[in-house]
Amino acid sequence: MRLNVEISGPEMVSLEKLQARTGGASKKELVSTAISILKWAVDETAEGNEIAAVNESESVYRVLVTPLL
Repeated sequence: MRLNVEISGPEMVSLEKLQARTGGASKKELVSTAISILKWAVDETAEGNEIAAVNESESVYRVLVTPLL
């Protein structure tokens, strides 16, 4: 199965920067990973859990807020 997606110039630049930061993974791999993370986040929030970034040494807890969740 194939999916074609149109993204804006700034989004493409962002995607290319992510590709470079992750060691040159293909765009297909980046999208597959993003889908896997989104699925996990949806499953976790459906169970009543929050998705958060935690910095234990600074006692900082930031909950991910996004319209999809």
